[in-house]
Amino acid sequence: MTNDVTTLSIGGPVCRRCVRRVSRVVRDVPGVVALEVHADLGLLRVRGPVGPVVLAAALRCGGYPVTG
Repeated sequence: MTNDVTTLSIGGPVCRRCVRRVSRVVRDVPGVVALEVHADLGLLRVRGPVGPVVLAAALRCGGYPVTG
């Protein structure tokens, strides 16, 4: 299992529906081992050998801006 962790700001806080949608978009990215969406903080934490550029592109394609 990989120890690579990437944290992105997804412009939170986000609602439960958005958490489900973000989770769906991100879990389909190759290399994602696990993910957590912190709705109250608007943060996405991803474990796996996936860089922030790839994750940000997937989120933007899914309609979610990445703010940091």
